[in-house]
Amino acid sequence: MRRLGLAALGIVTALSPALAPVSAYAAACAQEKAIYRDRDNAYELAFTPVNLDTESNTHRFKLTALGSKVSMEGYVTGSTPVDRSNGIIFFNCPDGDVTDSDIMKCTVWQGFLYGQSAGRIDILPQQDKDAADKILIAGLGLAIDQFEGLGKDKPKLAPWDVLDFKECAK
Repeated sequence: MRRLGLAALGIVTALSPALAPVSAYAAACAQEKAIYRDRDNAYELAFTPVNLDTESNTHRFKLTALGSKVSMEGYVTGSTPVDRSNGIIFFNCPDGDVTDSDIMKCTVWQGFLYGQSAGRIDILPQQDKDAADKILIAGLGLAIDQFEGLGKDKPKLAPWDVLDFKECAK
């Protein structure tokens, strides 16, 4: 089945009045408490607050393959001089003194994350700002499908690259 591209996402969102209520729910939730699901309800992405005074990340999240043992850790940092939401997702990285090779072996995906709200695609909203209606993680499904580090726990279904706002964490 063909997946929607970035340009099609804006068109589909603009033409679908059924998506309007999501905006109201996402707007009532801060980005660091937002929880998203892919369209098959097979994966959940849950943001958690970051202490911006002590961490170099702007966001932290957990990506879980529902109904499995697979839970991945994700981090987002800003970039300069061009402002982008740079993301990275890890699975079972070792603790302590690790090498670049160790990090590469546990890196599932690396790239840009985008938020989409009211038909506009932009960088991920900052903490304490209204949550995005949707999160776009380009290439996520393919990266998980090709990641060998999941071994026998690899889920049968890869996620879609677009995740919809589901709820706000308490």
